[in-house]
Amino acid sequence: MNLKSLALISTSIVALGISSMAAQAASTTMGVVYLGFAEWWDNYDYPGSSSWDYNHPSVYGSGRVNIPYDTSTNVQVDVFGDASLHSSSGSLPAGALGNMGIGVHLNSRDQSQGLIGVFGATGRVWDVNGYNNSPVFIAGLEGQYFCGHWTGYVQAGYMDSDSNSNFMQNAGFVRVLVSYYANPRLKLTGGLGYIDGETDGYNANAWTYQADAQYWFGKSVPVAFTLKYEGRESQVHYSSSYNPQLNSNQVMAGFSLYFGGGSVEEADKTGAGTETPNFDWFRIPWD
Repeated sequence: MNLKSLALISTSIVALGISSMAAQAASTTMGVVYLGFAEWWDNYDYPGSSSWDYNHPSVYGSGRVNIPYDTSTNVQVDVFGDASLHSSSGSLPAGALGNMGIGVHLNSRDQSQGLIGVFGATGRVWDVNGYNNSPVFIAGLEGQYFCGHWTGYVQAGYMDSDSNSNFMQNAGFVRVLVSYYANPRLKLTGGLGYIDGETDGYNANAWTYQADAQYWFGKSVPVAFTLKYEGRESQVHYSSSYNPQLNSNQVMAGFSLYFGGGSVEEADKTGAGTETPNFDWFRIPWD
């Protein structure tokens, strides 16, 4: 078992531990644990040179817990990780691609209006073959606005990786999500993001997008099923004519176990309703 696979298992254990503590703490302390699988479709396109695909399944694990400091101030802690299982070509080992990390959110929330806060996260990202890996950091501002059964969510901030790595470096980002609670059990979300930075002194940018649906089975069974799509188009501008691209798409399915809240809407608006951006954002078509 490689180090990253072990780290993912450890992440899941920590997530379960955090949520267990949340269940035993005050009723206003709430959390959620997620376990799921995803299928990836990556296309690397190097103009005038070559292009190749890397398709693989991955396993995901995460946990979030919201700890209220007073009636409006909250601290949320996230742990997360994912690891590829195998390569379709058979030449890449399990765990060759993925990430792991921990994040913290501090916010002030009015359950009838929304929230405003700051967040930060750090961890490590692995790219194909595990040869390309780096510690990473992300931090920024975030806000949510509640309007009936709609929630708008905006994050903006800064992200960076090791200066000697082939990942996104010295980058700014903005992300917008809109969620609609069709009923207390069904949540629909769509999102779009943009990243602009560099890698080894060359300009790099990316567009990110997602769409997902979550169904909560019921308060007596506080488990929700999630079906999610995430896509990313990243590009590095090495010269005016050489701009390799990485087009990455994934479909994810999994289950969330909630601790606190009577519906997915209540859990989001009163509990651990913020999230850390996907660390796969750091991946680019490295040369």
